[in-house]
Amino acid sequence: MLRLDIVPGLRPEDDWINWHYKMREKHQDMPFTKKHYEAHPPSAGDAVVVLHTWAGKMMKPHVTTIETITARKRLVVNHDHEGYAGKSFWRTGQNCYAPTGQCWLVPGELYTDIPLSPSVAQQRERESLRQMMREEQPTTAEMAKFFGSAARLTKELRLVTEQTGLNGGDAVRLLGREVRFEKTRPRDWSGRKITRDMIRSHERTKYKEQKNGR
Repeated sequence: MLRLDIVPGLRPEDDWINWHYKMREKHQDMPFTKKHYEAHPPSAGDAVVVLHTWAGKMMKPHVTTIETITARKRLVVNHDHEGYAGKSFWRTGQNCYAPTGQCWLVPGELYTDIPLSPSVAQQRERESLRQMMREEQPTTAEMAKFFGSAARLTKELRLVTEQTGLNGGDAVRLLGREVRFEKTRPRDWSGRKITRDMIRSHERTKYKEQKNGR
């Protein structure tokens, strides 16, 4: 098994603010933890990783070991997140003191997430977003249907070109992003529906500025 406690980002001396940790979900981990412990009953000294999320962010996972197992088969672990939960965990990984909280554990054998530096994580997120946008780009037929006709689509593309200076595929991709966004029925922070004109203004402003030489 990989020595998790020597992996950069998981070492005791590593500061969590210098690392990006992959987001995990407690209720997705629990069935796998339960199945693992059914096949491989835990013992004192076994490696575990205690996880905790806060404000939608994965905090630094704590690589540690099981201190003891109680008569009720609870796993006792001295972990860094005790301020949010107690030391005892069920064999599902769920915390006994705060069962509905966002602190849980997984066996060391099941933890394979390698921390990333913030810059690498941001680069991967941008690449993932670009790939998603490419995959979700509506076809011209779908766009024509959205606007009501091929003639209306042609008119919209001409408007994009006039306002932004974009041509060909770039104009089609920009209009496709606007269509995809509008289909989500977006609303602002107050719950007010975001209009097509608002979407156009947001998407096309930077191109207008470039076209005008700003």
